[in-house]
Formats: sequence, structure tokens, C-alpha cells
Amino acid sequence: MSPDMLGDQGSVATPAVDRIMDFSKTEGDKIDLKDLLGDDSELLFTEAGGKAELHIETQGNGVDQKIVFDNASLADLQLAFDASDSANLVTKMVDSGNLIIE
Repeated sequence: MSPDMLGDQGSVATPAVDRIMDFSKTEGDKIDLKDLLGDDSELLFTEAGGKAELHIETQGNGVDQKIVFDNASLADLQLAFDASDSANLVTKMVDSGNLIIE
């Protein structure tokens, strides 16, 4: 990760966890990750305990950051963004401006 990137990412052994309590597409909520991501970054939505999670690999070698959506399951987010699956959800959120990655 370059020194100009901001963020509180953890490590693959101990990922940092951020929580979003009330994410809403209709209210125009945005998640801005552009200062956290590098060339080898990867994003993947999963679900744990009925809550959607965005897993972030800032360096492409394992998840070192997680964002937990306390108010939404993966199915809730897919429905809100008309996404066919978790990979398509990232694309739809970026396209709508609710997820900023660059």
C-alpha cells in the first residue's frame, strides 16, 4: 500500500471491522474507499449472521478490512441495487455512486 493511501485497515490475520448502522441507497448514503484501495485490491460481498459484509483485500493477498451492514442482509442489498449476485452488487453500487472506489 502506498504511503498516500488513508485508512485503518487491519491485517489478514486480524482484519479491521467497521460497522454501518443504517445504510440506505434511497437516502444517498455513500461508502468512500478510494483512499484505501490500491492496484491489487479486491472487494467481495458476503453474509454472516444475517448481515451483509463487504470484504476488502487492500493488497490482493487476503481480507484485511470488513464493513458490516448492521441493518441489511446480502439479499436486502441485492434487492435495493437490483443486483443478480454479490459480484454484481459491487458493480451496481459503484455505478450508482453509493460505493466510491476511485
